[in-house]
Amino acid sequence: ADGMVTTMPELGLAILTADCLPLLLGDARAGVIGACHAGWRGAARGIVQATLAQMHTAGAKNITALIGPTIRQTSYQIGSEMRAEIIESQKESQQASGVTPDSVAACFIVDPEEDDRYLFDLPGYVRLQLAAAGVRQIADCGEDTYAPTGTESPRFFSHRRATHAAAPDSGRQISIISLAAAPG
Repeated sequence: ADGMVTTMPELGLAILTADCLPLLLGDARAGVIGACHAGWRGAARGIVQATLAQMHTAGAKNITALIGPTIRQTSYQIGSEMRAEIIESQKESQQASGVTPDSVAACFIVDPEEDDRYLFDLPGYVRLQLAAAGVRQIADCGEDTYAPTGTESPRFFSHRRATHAAAPDSGRQISIISLAAAPG
């Protein structure tokens, strides 16, 4: 499953990612949490909105979001076909999501090194969806799973980096959220 919601205290929801965006959501006052795996396909197909809808059904009203380690725009080169697919999917879901194709188009910049390629801002795309759904408190850890930090080895596993280096695909990050135990 790419999205989960619960109202059960002490039950952790976990998302595994390797470059996709882990999104943790919570309304502590209502006692509702959610987690979703928002890669470009899932985000384009409505996983963020579906998870938020389930949270609202469970009573959430004031949701806080946390964007975890994910591939960032400076590292996320894509082709024009993928850009077109993301923008087209937004045209189809604009009514339900409140996000316009024009605002999604702003999540892409032409790659300065290859003018037929784009750099995609996946966290920016998810922030647009969250804001359109009324989520006002959005925290972003700012970590790029792909980019190494200085001369150190990379902090996070990146499927894209492993693929580019012809290295084994053996790693993931886990992001977990849970509600505290009920008092008493």
